[in-house]
This record gives sequence, structure tokens and C-alpha cells, in this order.
Amino acid sequence: MQKTSSEDYVTFSCRINKATKEAELAGLSIETQKCLIFVCGLKDEQDADVRMKLLSRMEEKKDITLAQLAELCEKLTNLKRDTTLLAGESKVQMIGQEKCRSTKGKWQGSRKLHQRPEKQSRVQCFLCGEGHWARKCTFKHHKCSKCFKFGHKEGFCNAASLWTNRMRQNRNVRSVTVNTVRSGRECVRVVINGTPLEMMLDTGADITIISRRLWHHVEKPVLKPSMVKARTASGDLLHILGEFAGSMIVAEQCMSCVIRVTTADLALFGKDAMDIFNLWDVPLTSVCNRVGLDEPCSAILQKEFPKLFSGKLGCCTKAKIQLELKEGATPVFRPKRPVAYAMFQAVDKELERLENDGIISKVDYSEWATPIVVVHKSNGTIRVCGDYSTGLNDMLQPHQYPLPLPQDIFASLATCTVFSQIDLSDAFLQVEVEELCRKLLTVNTHRGLYAYNRLPPGVKTAPGAFQQLMEVMLAGLGGVAVYLDDIVVGGPNEEAHMKNLRAVLKRIEEFGFTIRLDKCSFQKKQIKYLGHLLDSKGLRPDPARIEAILNLQVPTDVTGVRSFLGAVNYYGKFVRNISMLRHPLDSLLKEGASFTWTKQCQDAFDQFKAII
Repeated sequence: MQKTSSEDYVTFSCRINKATKEAELAGLSIETQKCLIFVCGLKDEQDADVRMKLLSRMEEKKDITLAQLAELCEKLTNLKRDTTLLAGESKVQMIGQEKCRSTKGKWQGSRKLHQRPEKQSRVQCFLCGEGHWARKCTFKHHKCSKCFKFGHKEGFCNAASLWTNRMRQNRNVRSVTVNTVRSGRECVRVVINGTPLEMMLDTGADITIISRRLWHHVEKPVLKPSMVKARTASGDLLHILGEFAGSMIVAEQCMSCVIRVTTADLALFGKDAMDIFNLWDVPLTSVCNRVGLDEPCSAILQKEFPKLFSGKLGCCTKAKIQLELKEGATPVFRPKRPVAYAMFQAVDKELERLENDGIISKVDYSEWATPIVVVHKSNGTIRVCGDYSTGLNDMLQPHQYPLPLPQDIFASLATCTVFSQIDLSDAFLQVEVEELCRKLLTVNTHRGLYAYNRLPPGVKTAPGAFQQLMEVMLAGLGGVAVYLDDIVVGGPNEEAHMKNLRAVLKRIEEFGFTIRLDKCSFQKKQIKYLGHLLDSKGLRPDPARIEAILNLQVPTDVTGVRSFLGAVNYYGKFVRNISMLRHPLDSLLKEGASFTWTKQCQDAFDQFKAII
């Protein structure tokens, strides 16, 4: 408190007595008063972070002592000093809500020498029109009778909306220092959405942020618009593509974290993640050891199974796929489709690669032909497939082999605590098709006709036939489950897991398949599989999938209702009395029922989101 020039000493003393009574200082212990005086004395800008951390700790622990506060300050100071030693040359400064005024100290100093009469500023509040600042307006909690929104007086709806949006944007902009990950630096290993990454620990960064390349590496989760703005130290704008809520594993803990994605080459483990995993009280070197993961065993496995990890496309030596036509089936020949000019060169290279690898062969004539479809892969390359839905699929006999249910797969891994995931390289293309059936798989391209020698994606019978082949291959092995080309190996402990893993890899090598190393993970305490997180504690939904369900809009037609119920029903085992909850929504799907979104439907929609 400070005495103003307009009040006398008695008035100032009365104001002190009133403030002391309102603050209830008499109810505070001597130790608490010491702590308050200690925190109030930290007024330098360099102590701002420390001051906020101390106040937060005092709120959490009511009986904290002055000695404990001083010890915490020493820990935070040492942590900042160690982090400074690791700081790189690349720094990015984000503009905070409170703008920096470099001339503030100079202006205040000159004001003491030259006192000038204050000019009465003519301001008008955005919320009520009176002569005060909007932040001091008494209508902040008033409900407008025109727009039925809180925070402004009647007649100021538009102005209040603009002011609120501006203040919301300002509140979400923070000050942060960002460093790139470089070799030789102290880094931490984390797992984001099941993908291991290496990130730099930076306690000066308010946010956790990764590059676009790493975002592709974690399978491109859906991005939301980012509420933070960033500029470099030179004033250039740092482009943030968006943000997503992903599952992050640190030291065998799994938490949901908000991660920003930028075009710059960054990978930061920021203060928000430090708070979530409660790593502030651990020294920097201990933190790096604490969040570090064991060295992967991939190098050992590559030496033991060099053919599996050769990087070349394998070929199954134990079986070939046979296609059977329906009785009375007639050939279907479809014309080629035009290829976009921008994709012309990429499609040509992919067709050449497929031909050089023996996957397709040039033919001059065929009674069967289907156009091609170009699919963009997550790693930036393309996949050329035949659109067999245009005729061939309707003529094929179905392959009567069911795909396994997720609950059956999870039940077979219930006793496992250590897991490995194996992904085959272009799995379907590693299986040959019987020679008499290859003419059925002819594709019509801008370069002519090509017949597939291997099993291409898009054929109706391909999933069932491939699943049957995988289960025959892994028959008799323990601690393994497979869903198409995604194989999971588990064990109750490290020793049993490695025994099962080696047996599975040996069997895969015997069948002639090869593995894509960059999509495999070994000896993990937790994995993401079929939309779930699986670890020693059990099974739970994937936070990224749950986030997508929570973002679904209210359905406006029957198709939207089916889509929502399908997404919710996938996690139905986690929802008690799901049949009762979905009854109002099921009534909209009845034949002949008119689509009317009632209050009961809205309540069921909201309850599903709240429970999940």
C-alpha cells in the first residue's frame, strides 16, 4: 500500500487498518506471514516465474515454511541455470498478454523530476458506454435482455463481442523460448500416440511443440486452430499449424497433453508437460534420466534377423492367393481415368517401381480391366491401387474367413505387461496371386494395361484371405495376436516377452515376409492398438479417439446419428447401461420414423460425451 497525495496521515492509517482486517491477517500464522513477506519482496522481472511458482506452492501446501520456500527457490534457480547451459542458438519469442514497454523505467524516472498535471483521458467503455475502462466495468456479470449473453449492457452487444474476442486472444498468447533438438544435447525420450520421439527439455518454454515432420511421424492427429501467436526474436511470424490433444508417455506414466505443431524444425518438452508429469522438483539431470527410456532392442534384432530388416519387399513362400468367380460372371473392362497433371510424374515413378519389383507386369490384352486410384500415404509418398469396386468385386465369390474381434485380441493379451508391435512392409503386396487369377487384377492406366502378380489392396477377398494366412503362420505361438498386417507380441515379463518375440520373428522370416522397421516398436510398457491403450493396468480408450468423439457436432440427419452411435458403440464396453442411453437415438433410426431432434435426444447425446 502507498499513501496518496490527496489523503492525510490519519486517513492513510485508517485505510491500513481496514485492509488488514479484510485480509484477516490475524488468522495467519507467523510462518505464513514470513512466507508472504518473502514472496512480496521478489519484485524483479527475473523473479516473476519463481514468484508465481511459490504462490502456487503456498496454495497447495498451507503449512509450508520459509525455509522450504527458500529451498524451492534454490531448486528452481539451479534448474534455470542448467537449462540455460543447454539453450541453443535458435530462439523464438512469443508475444504475451502484457506488452513490454522498454521505456517504462525511463518515463517514470523523468516523471519524478517533472511533475505534470494529468490529462483527463476521454475513454468510453465497450460494455456499457460510460467513461471508464472496460476492464473496470460493473456490467461484466450482467445478463443482456436482448442477446441473453452475460458481460455487457443492453445496446452494446456487437462492441462487447469484439472486445471479448480480443481479450480472449490476448489471454492465450504467452512468452516462450523454443530450442531445436540437436545431436549432443541433453534430450528426453517420450512416446506420443504410441510413437517414440526425442525432445529437448526446456523449462523456459510455456508450450510443448513439435515440427510438421514429427507430426506426420505420429500419424497426423486431427489439428485444431491454435489460440497462440508466435513471432521470432527478429519479428518474423512463427507459423503454427494447429494443436492436438495426444497421449504422452513419460517414465511409464501416460497423460493427455496439448501439443502444438509448427513448420519450424522444433521438438520441445515444455513447461505445460513438466506440470502435467510433476517434474519440477527434480534436478535437470535427474529429469533426463527419469524420462529417458531404455535403449531399444531393434539393433540386436537386426543382427539376429538381417533378412527381415533388409528394407526390401518380401515374398511369401508358403502360399498363394486364389480368386474364385461367381457362376455366370462376365468380364468387366473399364476405361482409364485421367491423372492430374501435378501427379503425373509421381504416378509414373510408382508404376515403374512396381514393375521393377515384379509386383505388376505389362500386358497387351485383357478382358478384365479396372481404373487406378492414387492414394496419398502419411509419409508423403503415394500408393497406386486398382478401383475393383467398379466391376470385379461384384463378380468374386466372398472369402468366408472372419476378421478377429478386438475383445478377443485383448483377451489373449490380458496377462502381458511388455509389448512389441510388428508392421509388415506393404503387407498384401508380399503375397503372390495364382497365375490363372492374375488377369482378373488388370489395371488400366495412362501407360497401358498392367496385371498384378501380387495381392493388391482393394480386392474384396483380400482382407479375409490375408488374415487367414497370418493366423496359419502364427499358429502354435504364445503371446501373439494379429489383425491383418499389425502383429502384437506380449509377455508377462521381459524374459518371456523376448522369447515370444524371437519365436514370432523366426516364423515370419521362414514365411519370406519382411518388416518395416520405422513402424515397429519393441519392449514397450504401453502400446496403442485398435483404438485403445493397452498396458499392465488393463485396457482403456485412446484419448485421441475420444477427443474426436467429443468434437462431433449434433447430428442433423439419420446418417449423422448412425455415425455418432457407431463411434460411441466401439467403446460401449466402457459405458454402463449403454442400451438405455441410446434408446432416444435408436428411435430416430426406425423405419418410417421422421427425424425430430428432441430434448431427450440432446440429453442422450450430451450424456454419452460426458461419460466417455
